[in-house]
Amino acid sequence: MKVIVDKFGGTSVQDEEARKKAMVHVAHAVSEGYKVAVVVSAIGRNGAPYATDSLLNLVGGEKTALNGRELDMLVSVGEVISTAVFTQMLKQNGYKATALTGPDAGFRTNNDYQNAKVIDVQT
Repeated sequence: MKVIVDKFGGTSVQDEEARKKAMVHVAHAVSEGYKVAVVVSAIGRNGAPYATDSLLNLVGGEKTALNGRELDMLVSVGEVISTAVFTQMLKQNGYKATALTGPDAGFRTNNDYQNAKVIDVQT
């Protein structure tokens, strides 16, 4: 089985037009016989409501009192939203897709928040 991982940054999923372009890229890989794992960043850039920078600005940016664990929790929200939105688009266009977070996909990391390393993958 051929597998490919497609990673799309925030501007690649910032609006419906950009997401459609990303979906075309995924569709091409599927048509070439690949199983595709898609990884998406939070939607957009600073100013977009779910962009990582916008979420960080909610808690004071670099001056935040949040610890690393709490910061990781905050920034993951934008990525989870983006994952759900992109999964919905894939499904609406006839592709089998399941939204997964890292733990849902079986990834376990150490507790080095803001700089975690994968320590195990359970399949």
